[in-house]
Amino acid sequence: MYGLKASPLVSQLRDLTQNNEERFQSRKVKLVEHIEELLNIQHRIASHHLRWFVDPAWPIKRHKELNPLLFSTFHKNLLFIFSALELSRKGLHGVAMNLQRNVFEGLVISKYCNICRDYHILERRADMKPIYLTGQVFDKIVSPDPAPLKEYWGVLCDYAHPTKTSGQGWVDLRDEGVLESLIFSLITLNVLLICNYHLLTRQMIDSRMEYEASIYTPSFTGTPYEMPSLKSRAHEIFREMKKTFKQPTVSLIYTYRREWTLK
Repeated sequence: MYGLKASPLVSQLRDLTQNNEERFQSRKVKLVEHIEELLNIQHRIASHHLRWFVDPAWPIKRHKELNPLLFSTFHKNLLFIFSALELSRKGLHGVAMNLQRNVFEGLVISKYCNICRDYHILERRADMKPIYLTGQVFDKIVSPDPAPLKEYWGVLCDYAHPTKTSGQGWVDLRDEGVLESLIFSLITLNVLLICNYHLLTRQMIDSRMEYEASIYTPSFTGTPYEMPSLKSRAHEIFREMKKTFKQPTVSLIYTYRREWTLK
C-alpha cells in the first residue's frame, strides 16, 4: 500500500472497494439480502401508518409529543443502516461500525422513553444535549438484566472511539481477517434491524393504530393493508437468521425485545 513506487492512495482504495463490491454482487451474500429486504419491509410498514406518526391533527395519536420523536429515530435508523450496508459492501466495515452506535443508542433511548412515557431524553438527543446512557437508561431497567445491552454498547463505543479496535487497517476482502470483521458488521446490522422492527411494530404501532390503518388504508389509498403479510415475511427472515446467531447475539435481541420493567 505504501511506497514511493505505489499507486496514489485514492486510486488503490477505489480499486479495492470496487472489487469488494463486485465480489459481493456476484456471491449474493445472504446477510446482505436479508438487510435489504428488512429495510424494504420496515419502510413499507411505516408507510401504511405514516399519518399516525406525523399528522398532529389525527385524532387517535396516543402521545402527541412522543410519536414524531420516535418516528424521527426510526427513519434515521433506516438511513444509518443503509449507509452502513453500502460501506460494508465496499469493505469499509470499520466506518460502518461507527454508524451502528447511533442506531443502537436511538433504539434503546426510544424504547425507554416510550415505556416510561417520558419523552424528554429523546428531546435532549434531538437538541444535541448530553445523554448518559448508563445512568439515565440502563440503570433504570430492573428486568430483564440489561447486561447484554451494556456489553454490546461497550463494543460499539470501542469502535467509535480512537482505540486499537476502532476503524480498520486494510480493505481487501481476500484477506481473511478483513472478511471476518466484515461478516461481524453485517451480522450486527441484521441484529439492529430486528430491534428496529420491534421499535416500529411494538413501540410505535399499537393495536388501535393497526386496526384503524387496516380500515382506512384501503379506503383512502386504494392499496390493500399489507401489515399481516409483511410481518409474516419479516418473521421468516428472523427465524432463518437465528439459526446462524451465537448465544450472545440471541441474548442481545431477546433482552431488547422483552417487556422492560423500570424503576
